[in-house]
Amino acid sequence: MGGVRAGEALTDVRLLGPVAAVVAAGVPDAAGVPVRLADAGVAALLTPGTRVDLVAAGAADGVVSEPVGGTDGADPPAYAEPAVLAPGAVVLAVLPAPERTAGAAPVVVVALPGELAARVATVSLREEVTVTLR
Repeated sequence: MGGVRAGEALTDVRLLGPVAAVVAAGVPDAAGVPVRLADAGVAALLTPGTRVDLVAAGAADGVVSEPVGGTDGADPPAYAEPAVLAPGAVVLAVLPAPERTAGAAPVVVVALPGELAARVATVSLREEVTVTLR
């Protein structure tokens, strides 16, 4: 992303290309990472430029949260603590509902530094991810 001249065509490639992630994240190795959010209502709150923390439901190692104890009915089950996967990510795009596969979770593209990008992408495939708004 950079300066735009009058009359210049703006395309999704221009707005979501690698330069957009670098500018948004502020580091040269940044990448745009598509993440499926657990709640469509949360995606509706997001717009490009929104700063968020990406949060996974389970432990920081990316293991899907499972109930811990309490399955005999005596105590309610406890779950692993949520983990902040990436603080301060910048939303680059939110895929509109008509462009998603029917019933699919909302997809949000966020800009992340390189060291977090692969981790977030991998964890988001294994467990539900949501965001906190900043």
